[in-house]
Amino acid sequence: MVYLFEKEAPQLFRKKWYRHPLFSSRYTKELLAKVLAKHLPELFLNDIATPLMITCSDLINGSGYVFKTGGYRNPALHTSNDSAPLLNVRLREAILASCAAPTFFDPSLIGNALLSDGSLWASNPSLVALTEAVSVFGRNMDELRMLSIGTGRSQNMYRKHRKWGFLTGWGGQKIISYLLTVQSQTAAEMTKSLLKENYLRVNPQIDFWELDGVGQLAHLKSLASRDFERLAAEIETFIRSGR
Repeated sequence: MVYLFEKEAPQLFRKKWYRHPLFSSRYTKELLAKVLAKHLPELFLNDIATPLMITCSDLINGSGYVFKTGGYRNPALHTSNDSAPLLNVRLREAILASCAAPTFFDPSLIGNALLSDGSLWASNPSLVALTEAVSVFGRNMDELRMLSIGTGRSQNMYRKHRKWGFLTGWGGQKIISYLLTVQSQTAAEMTKSLLKENYLRVNPQIDFWELDGVGQLAHLKSLASRDFERLAAEIETFIRSGR
């Protein structure tokens, strides 16, 4: 994953003067699709034996949309009577839809669903995972332990005194980062209140960086190495204590 970002992100997120977010998505979905095809196998969701969710946002119905892998069909893993058919698409197609952040990439039309970035409602999917564990896999709360790894929590995104226009106050596209941060932090707090010591969230504080700020890749990698060294023992203890 680190290699993919280091190698592909500078080209993928190269800004073009003629692509303005007021009139079109900032980047081309076709280039992202080529990157995913280069690094992911020709694999359909039904062929993946491990239960896996990929969250998207259904723009037509204004609701969440979740792709699920073939692992959900294994009756030995869950007790749910839900036999709804799983939409069998390629893994790369599901990820492409899930990556389509508003104003950055065009949404994807899959079947009759127009799908965009799942982080609009599940930037931190802890609550989604918890719900699935209880409702689909029939687990009790005291059986669950969750390690949640975030991508960094921005601080001081807004000042107290400013004009609150879309551009002058909310910062245009900056509001997207803010909404994702709020959802992520709220989901972490709610999951923690339910699982208590059985929930470990790793999400370092960072400065505010643009979602497509590839100039921060080296800094992010350094922060990840620092946090791993600082938290490795705690993470290992957390995992071992649940066995």
